[in-house]
Amino acid sequence: MTSSDGDEIQSTLDYVEENVRFDDVSDIGSTSVKVCYRIREVSESEVNVIFATGAAGRDEEKIGKMITSDFPAVLKSLKNYIESSTFA
Repeated sequence: MTSSDGDEIQSTLDYVEENVRFDDVSDIGSTSVKVCYRIREVSESEVNVIFATGAAGRDEEKIGKMITSDFPAVLKSLKNYIESSTFA
């Protein structure tokens, strides 16, 4: 992940349950951000992806807003990738 000012932010998968959910954690200074994705099958060819974020630390409010500001674009990109992939 890259911040709006171009700094690279490392994320680590914290939990993976195949086809059900995955969580990642990013440490930004003294603030830790966790993003949880839930995958829910709607039909054989359609799923919903639900995400939730949480931040804890000195700058949690500021960083939390920064992290979530581009989620619509991130999810659209993920959708396009999945729809164009051979495993879809």
